[in-house]
Amino acid sequence: MLHAIFNPCKHIASCCFVRFRSLSATKIHNFLKKKIIGAEGLSRAVEYTAFISGNRIYVPFLRNALFKCSSKDKCIAFEEETEYPWGDKVVFRVKENTLGRVSLFFPAYSWLKDVIIRINGETVKIKQKVRYYQLKRHFNIHDEISIHYIMDYKISETINAQNTLPSEKRIFFGPLQLYNKSEIPVKLSPEFRIEQYTDGMFFTNDAKIRLYPIYHLMDSKIWSPKKEACQILFDY
Repeated sequence: MLHAIFNPCKHIASCCFVRFRSLSATKIHNFLKKKIIGAEGLSRAVEYTAFISGNRIYVPFLRNALFKCSSKDKCIAFEEETEYPWGDKVVFRVKENTLGRVSLFFPAYSWLKDVIIRINGETVKIKQKVRYYQLKRHFNIHDEISIHYIMDYKISETINAQNTLPSEKRIFFGPLQLYNKSEIPVKLSPEFRIEQYTDGMFFTNDAKIRLYPIYHLMDSKIWSPKKEACQILFDY
C-alpha cells in the first residue's frame, strides 16, 4: 500500500505552489494540470492525496493512501483503499475526526458509470458538482464510505488527425489506453467488444486480439518500456 501522509496545503506551500484561500474543483483541476502534470509528471501528481480548506476536502485521485490533516486541536484522518481501475469500488475508512461536519468531494470521472455511494452499507444521496461528487456530514470514527461503479471500455478518435487516418481508432478502458501485442496489425470488426479482463489482460471476442494497458498511474511496473512490438491504433 502506498502512503502519503501530510497536510496538503502546507505541502503545496513548501513546494512554492499557490496556497488556496478557498477551494473549488476548477482550481484544483488547473493546479494539477498546470503545476504538476505539466511540470513534475503524473507520478508526482498522485502524491497529492487530498486538498483541504476549512471543512472542504477534495480527493483528486482514486488510489491506496492514508490522509491525515491536523490544525491546532482539530484533526481528520481517513484511509483510502481500492483496486482501481481493476476493481469496482473504492473504500474510505474514517480513522479520526475532531473537525466535525465536513464536505468530502470525490472525483466524478466520466468513465465511471452507475456510481453508488454507501455509508456503512446504506446507500446515500449525493450531489454531483463539476468534476466531483459531494458528501456532507459529520463522519464518525470507523465510518466506512464505499463508492461502487462500473467501468467500461470505449473506442476513441485519435488526437492528431493530420498524422492518422479517419478509420484509425484508440481503445480505452477507463483512463487506460490499451494495446495489442502483434507483429502484424489487426483490424477491429464492427462487432468488436471486450468480454472480460483479469490480471491486466483484456480478452475480446476476437481470438487474435488480447489487449494490455500501456500505462497505469499507480503501478510503476506498467510504466516499464515494452520490448515487444505493439499496436495502439486500430482500423475500425
